Parts: sequence; C-alpha cells; structure tokens
Amino acid sequence: ISITYNGSPQFATTEWSAVIKDDNGNLLYYTQGDYVWGSNHQKLPNAFDLFSHNSSTQGALFVPQPGKPGVIYLFTTAMQAGYASNPLVTPEHAGLCYSIIDRSLNSGIGDIPANEKNITLVDTTAEKLTAVRHANERDIWIITVGWDNANLYAFQLGPDGLSAPVITNIGTAQTGGQYNSAGGQLKSNHAGNQLAHTFTYLALLEILDFDNCTGIFSNVRTINLSSSPYGLEYAPGDQFLYITEYGTLYQFDATLSSQANIAASKTNVSATQSTNICGMQIGPDNKIYWAQTGQEYLG
Repeated sequence: ISITYNGSPQFATTEWSAVIKDDNGNLLYYTQGDYVWGSNHQKLPNAFDLFSHNSSTQGALFVPQPGKPGVIYLFTTAMQAGYASNPLVTPEHAGLCYSIIDRSLNSGIGDIPANEKNITLVDTTAEKLTAVRHANERDIWIITVGWDNANLYAFQLGPDGLSAPVITNIGTAQTGGQYNSAGGQLKSNHAGNQLAHTFTYLALLEILDFDNCTGIFSNVRTINLSSSPYGLEYAPGDQFLYITEYGTLYQFDATLSSQANIAASKTNVSATQSTNICGMQIGPDNKIYWAQTGQEYLG
C-alpha cells in the first residue's frame, strides 16, 4: 500500500524528519535538522544552523521535559560522525547536541534562547538516537551510540534537566571510513527493556537488554547479515523485530534466548517497491511504515 503526499512541503529531506504534537494532537514543531518550524509553519527566529543534517539516519528528536510543560528539548545527531566526502567542507559537529525550545517565547509560538542552542553532549556519535521511558514513568532516557568505540550513552531527562550519561561499553564498535559507516537505526521495544540497532556498513544487527531504571545495557546478541541493513522497528507485542536490507523486509523473533536462535528465525516477509535501503517507523495505529528512497510516498 502506498500513501501519497499531496501537500505543499516546507523542505526536502534525504533520510529523516522530526515532528512533535501536543497531547490533543495539535502540531507544535517540525524540523529537517537545520531549521525548526512552528505551528504557524514559520521558522522559529533562532532555530537555525542546528547541528544536524538531513542525511543523518536519526538526525533529531523532540522530547518534552518531564514536569516542565513549556519546555521541549531538541536532540540532534550529525551526519556520518562528522565525515565529509568533500575535503573542502568542514562539518559543524560530529556528535550528539541539544537545544531547548521555550514555548513562551515568540508570542507563544516558541523559540530557542541564545544560550540554549547546539549544546554538546557527546563529541562524536553514530547517526542513532532514540528515547525510552524511565521505570519511574516520569523521566525519559535519551540514548545514542558512540563512534569508533562500543559505548552506548543513556542520558536521563527529568524536571531538573539532563543527568550525566550512563555509559555502557558493550557489543561492536561502530566505525569505518565509508559514507555509510555511521548509518543505521536504533529502536526500543514497547516495554522499554530491549533495544536493537543496525550497522549499515558492518552488516550487523545487535539486540541488547536495557535496564530502564539504571540506564545500563547487557546481554548483547550480535547477528551477522548478508547485506547493508538500515531500517528497524519492533512490532506491537515485542516478539517480532523487522529490519530492511536494501529494500527487502526481514523478520526476527526478538524473544528467543540465544543469538543463534534469533539469527535462525530470520524470515523474508516481503520486498518493498524499491531496491534501496529505507527507514521504518511504527505509527499510532500500530502499523509499521517505511520510507522509500527516491519515492514520494510511504509504504
């Protein structure tokens, strides 16, 4: 099934975009990594030159600050851990940053205060970024993957702001020298006790247990794949995990106990309408959608 977009877009993006609505479903903000637009579809005055890129796999994430209804954090990751194919181009940044949107500014539309923009959290990261609800059911874990090391970083966001990161050194180091070395999606299951991420360049899938009380990862299972994986998403119920490998959709049983059994559960469930890699996202209707490279519709 193809879902065609017939609106008037504010921007074109290569790999991702981010949007946030209020509890009633009203649009608040959206971004493609460089600018932020408000609910009036105008750019926020100080929300420009953000340290992301439209070709980062998971380039930005809006997260409302718990206990502060007028404050939204915008987390960003750079393209390819700062790698630039053009030697004359110097990347602005190579890692995880955040900016803070104060909804009381700009006549109630919101804006980023000058001293709350592009603040560095991790100097160099992969293009991976996700959020998981804390076990206290109030705070949020902001999670990213280190570059050229095997670090997983978990920052706790609460009413008092961000904590120092919980760093777990586990699994495979994401590294390489190619254009897609830092690519791949990072996702949590719905229970918040397991995360998985793809390594596009290294052709790997890793599944890890996550303690959403302490922020510590454990029990890594590394699955070797035949080609370049990219998109990833958990199905409702958390038994099945789906990934894309150059447009082919595969299913794994993420509840199996051993690495070998998870690998053996790999099943080709369909082929997309494109031979290119694509990202996936579960919707509020519990259906999984994928973006198709070079196409003007979702699958």
